[in-house]
Amino acid sequence: MGTLYFSLSCAGSALTRLPSMKPKNEKTPKFSALLSRFPVFGSMAECAGALKLPKARLQMAKRAGCPAFDSHGRVDSAKLLGWLLSAEGAGESTDWPDRLKRAQALMAEMELEAEGGRLVSRAWVNARFQRVAGEINGIRYKSENEHPLLFAAALGDTAKCRTAVRGIWDEILKSFADMAKHFAEGGK
Repeated sequence: MGTLYFSLSCAGSALTRLPSMKPKNEKTPKFSALLSRFPVFGSMAECAGALKLPKARLQMAKRAGCPAFDSHGRVDSAKLLGWLLSAEGAGESTDWPDRLKRAQALMAEMELEAEGGRLVSRAWVNARFQRVAGEINGIRYKSENEHPLLFAAALGDTAKCRTAVRGIWDEILKSFADMAKHFAEGGK
């Protein structure tokens, strides 16, 4: 009988048979069997998670015309990976040094705008919205307690109810207009 030769696999210490020494009854896997190793994912999020790709990269591929996406949101990973590795898919590379320079320039511009008083901090805006929200809550409380009395006094008369509603809205709109003081330049 002939001698069998074995070699160490690159992936580990398991012994594997050299390709030239395969038994005659062993068949080469068909292309369709190889493709079955690449699943079709139900969504971009699922695909991004399984393939460890940013979802934004998948969205860019879809916009660029990658054939892996169907009309039901499914993603064929075999087509996707083939497209990403092709020249067409690789054409959307990002110039990271250029993006860093652009970000640094934008930060410097924002600092100049803030120093010139043309930008305000997020904390300042948040505090102003908190004040406005408090005032709106006060208007709601007043409306719930005082305005029903205006309708009760109207005794179902449509004209008097209309006048009461007009007065209520005038009061609410004036209160809203008064809230602008919170956003005045130089206001505290």
